[in-house]
Amino acid sequence: ASDVDAAAAADDGDDRGGGEAAGGHAPPYGMPCMLKVLEFFCKLTNPGDSPSDAAGEARRMLALALVNVVLETGGRQLSACPALVAVIQHELSKNLLQNSRTTNLPILSLALRVVFNMFNSVREHMKVQLEVFFNSIHLAESPVYEVREMALESLLEFCREPQLMVDIYTNYDCDVQCTNLFEDMCKSLSKNTFPTTGSLNALNLLSLEGLLAIVASLSSACHRDKRDDGDAFTGGGGGGGGG
Repeated sequence: ASDVDAAAAADDGDDRGGGEAAGGHAPPYGMPCMLKVLEFFCKLTNPGDSPSDAAGEARRMLALALVNVVLETGGRQLSACPALVAVIQHELSKNLLQNSRTTNLPILSLALRVVFNMFNSVREHMKVQLEVFFNSIHLAESPVYEVREMALESLLEFCREPQLMVDIYTNYDCDVQCTNLFEDMCKSLSKNTFPTTGSLNALNLLSLEGLLAIVASLSSACHRDKRDDGDAFTGGGGGGGGG
């Protein structure tokens, strides 16, 4: 009977504690756990903390892939946690910049994917970091053809984002403390559009696709503004007629 009473008392305690673990402690999961996991993954992406052999590169690739999973799974909800944003702004961004200087294409591909997912998840907190990434990675003239091609493919993903080009012009080119990122991007793509030899290569085609995506984005924004103005005018006219 005493065992039954003890079990019942334990069940009552769990119900009153709202799911807390025994002893009144918080459950071993939640935001603090996620913060520790993200910090651990970010530490593994640091090239300085891993050997330069195949095992070290494999560990970095795994860590970058796991960071991608975190960003894709968390999405826009990550912005609600300042501690997670701080890790992404500082440690992760620093390690990504170091990883982007490699000629190891699988690592570079994963690093560029992390940068894109960072933009999708916490873009409002990454103004300075995104400017550095664009200037240091996407618009940089690497002597390695494959690296330039991969950087252009990543830049093309950004160009295809519907509102991004307008936001870049507004937040960077119109800010006297920032570089003219939109202008530099258009100049770089225009320069790479023309072939240096007799025939077009992948870099030329990717640059042309990027320019077309930028024009399409600006055109869409203009048409959207016209529709909004038309709706506002129609609404105002209707209100006046009713008066």
